[in-house]
Amino acid sequence: MNLLVNEHSILCESEISVHILGETYEFPKFCLESGGKCYYDGNYSVVTEKGPWTIKKWPVNFPPGYRSDVLKQLNEMLPWGCCGGCVDEDSI
Repeated sequence: MNLLVNEHSILCESEISVHILGETYEFPKFCLESGGKCYYDGNYSVVTEKGPWTIKKWPVNFPPGYRSDVLKQLNEMLPWGCCGGCVDEDSI
């Protein structure tokens, strides 16, 4: 199995593809979900909390037996989210 991640500055928008036994599976855009969260505190400062990634949408016909391995490798490769990239500080 070969996992390729093209990291985007907003990590949950990263492009993912997996090559397994001669077949390549392209993951749908916005398939990642952060285990962290991002919010404004009482002082209107951005707070980001980190947590492991999950995959909320898998490619059609992706072999279920490889899902846990892909998720494990993904969490080893990408910094845990939330990165806070989707918070617009100019909107407050």
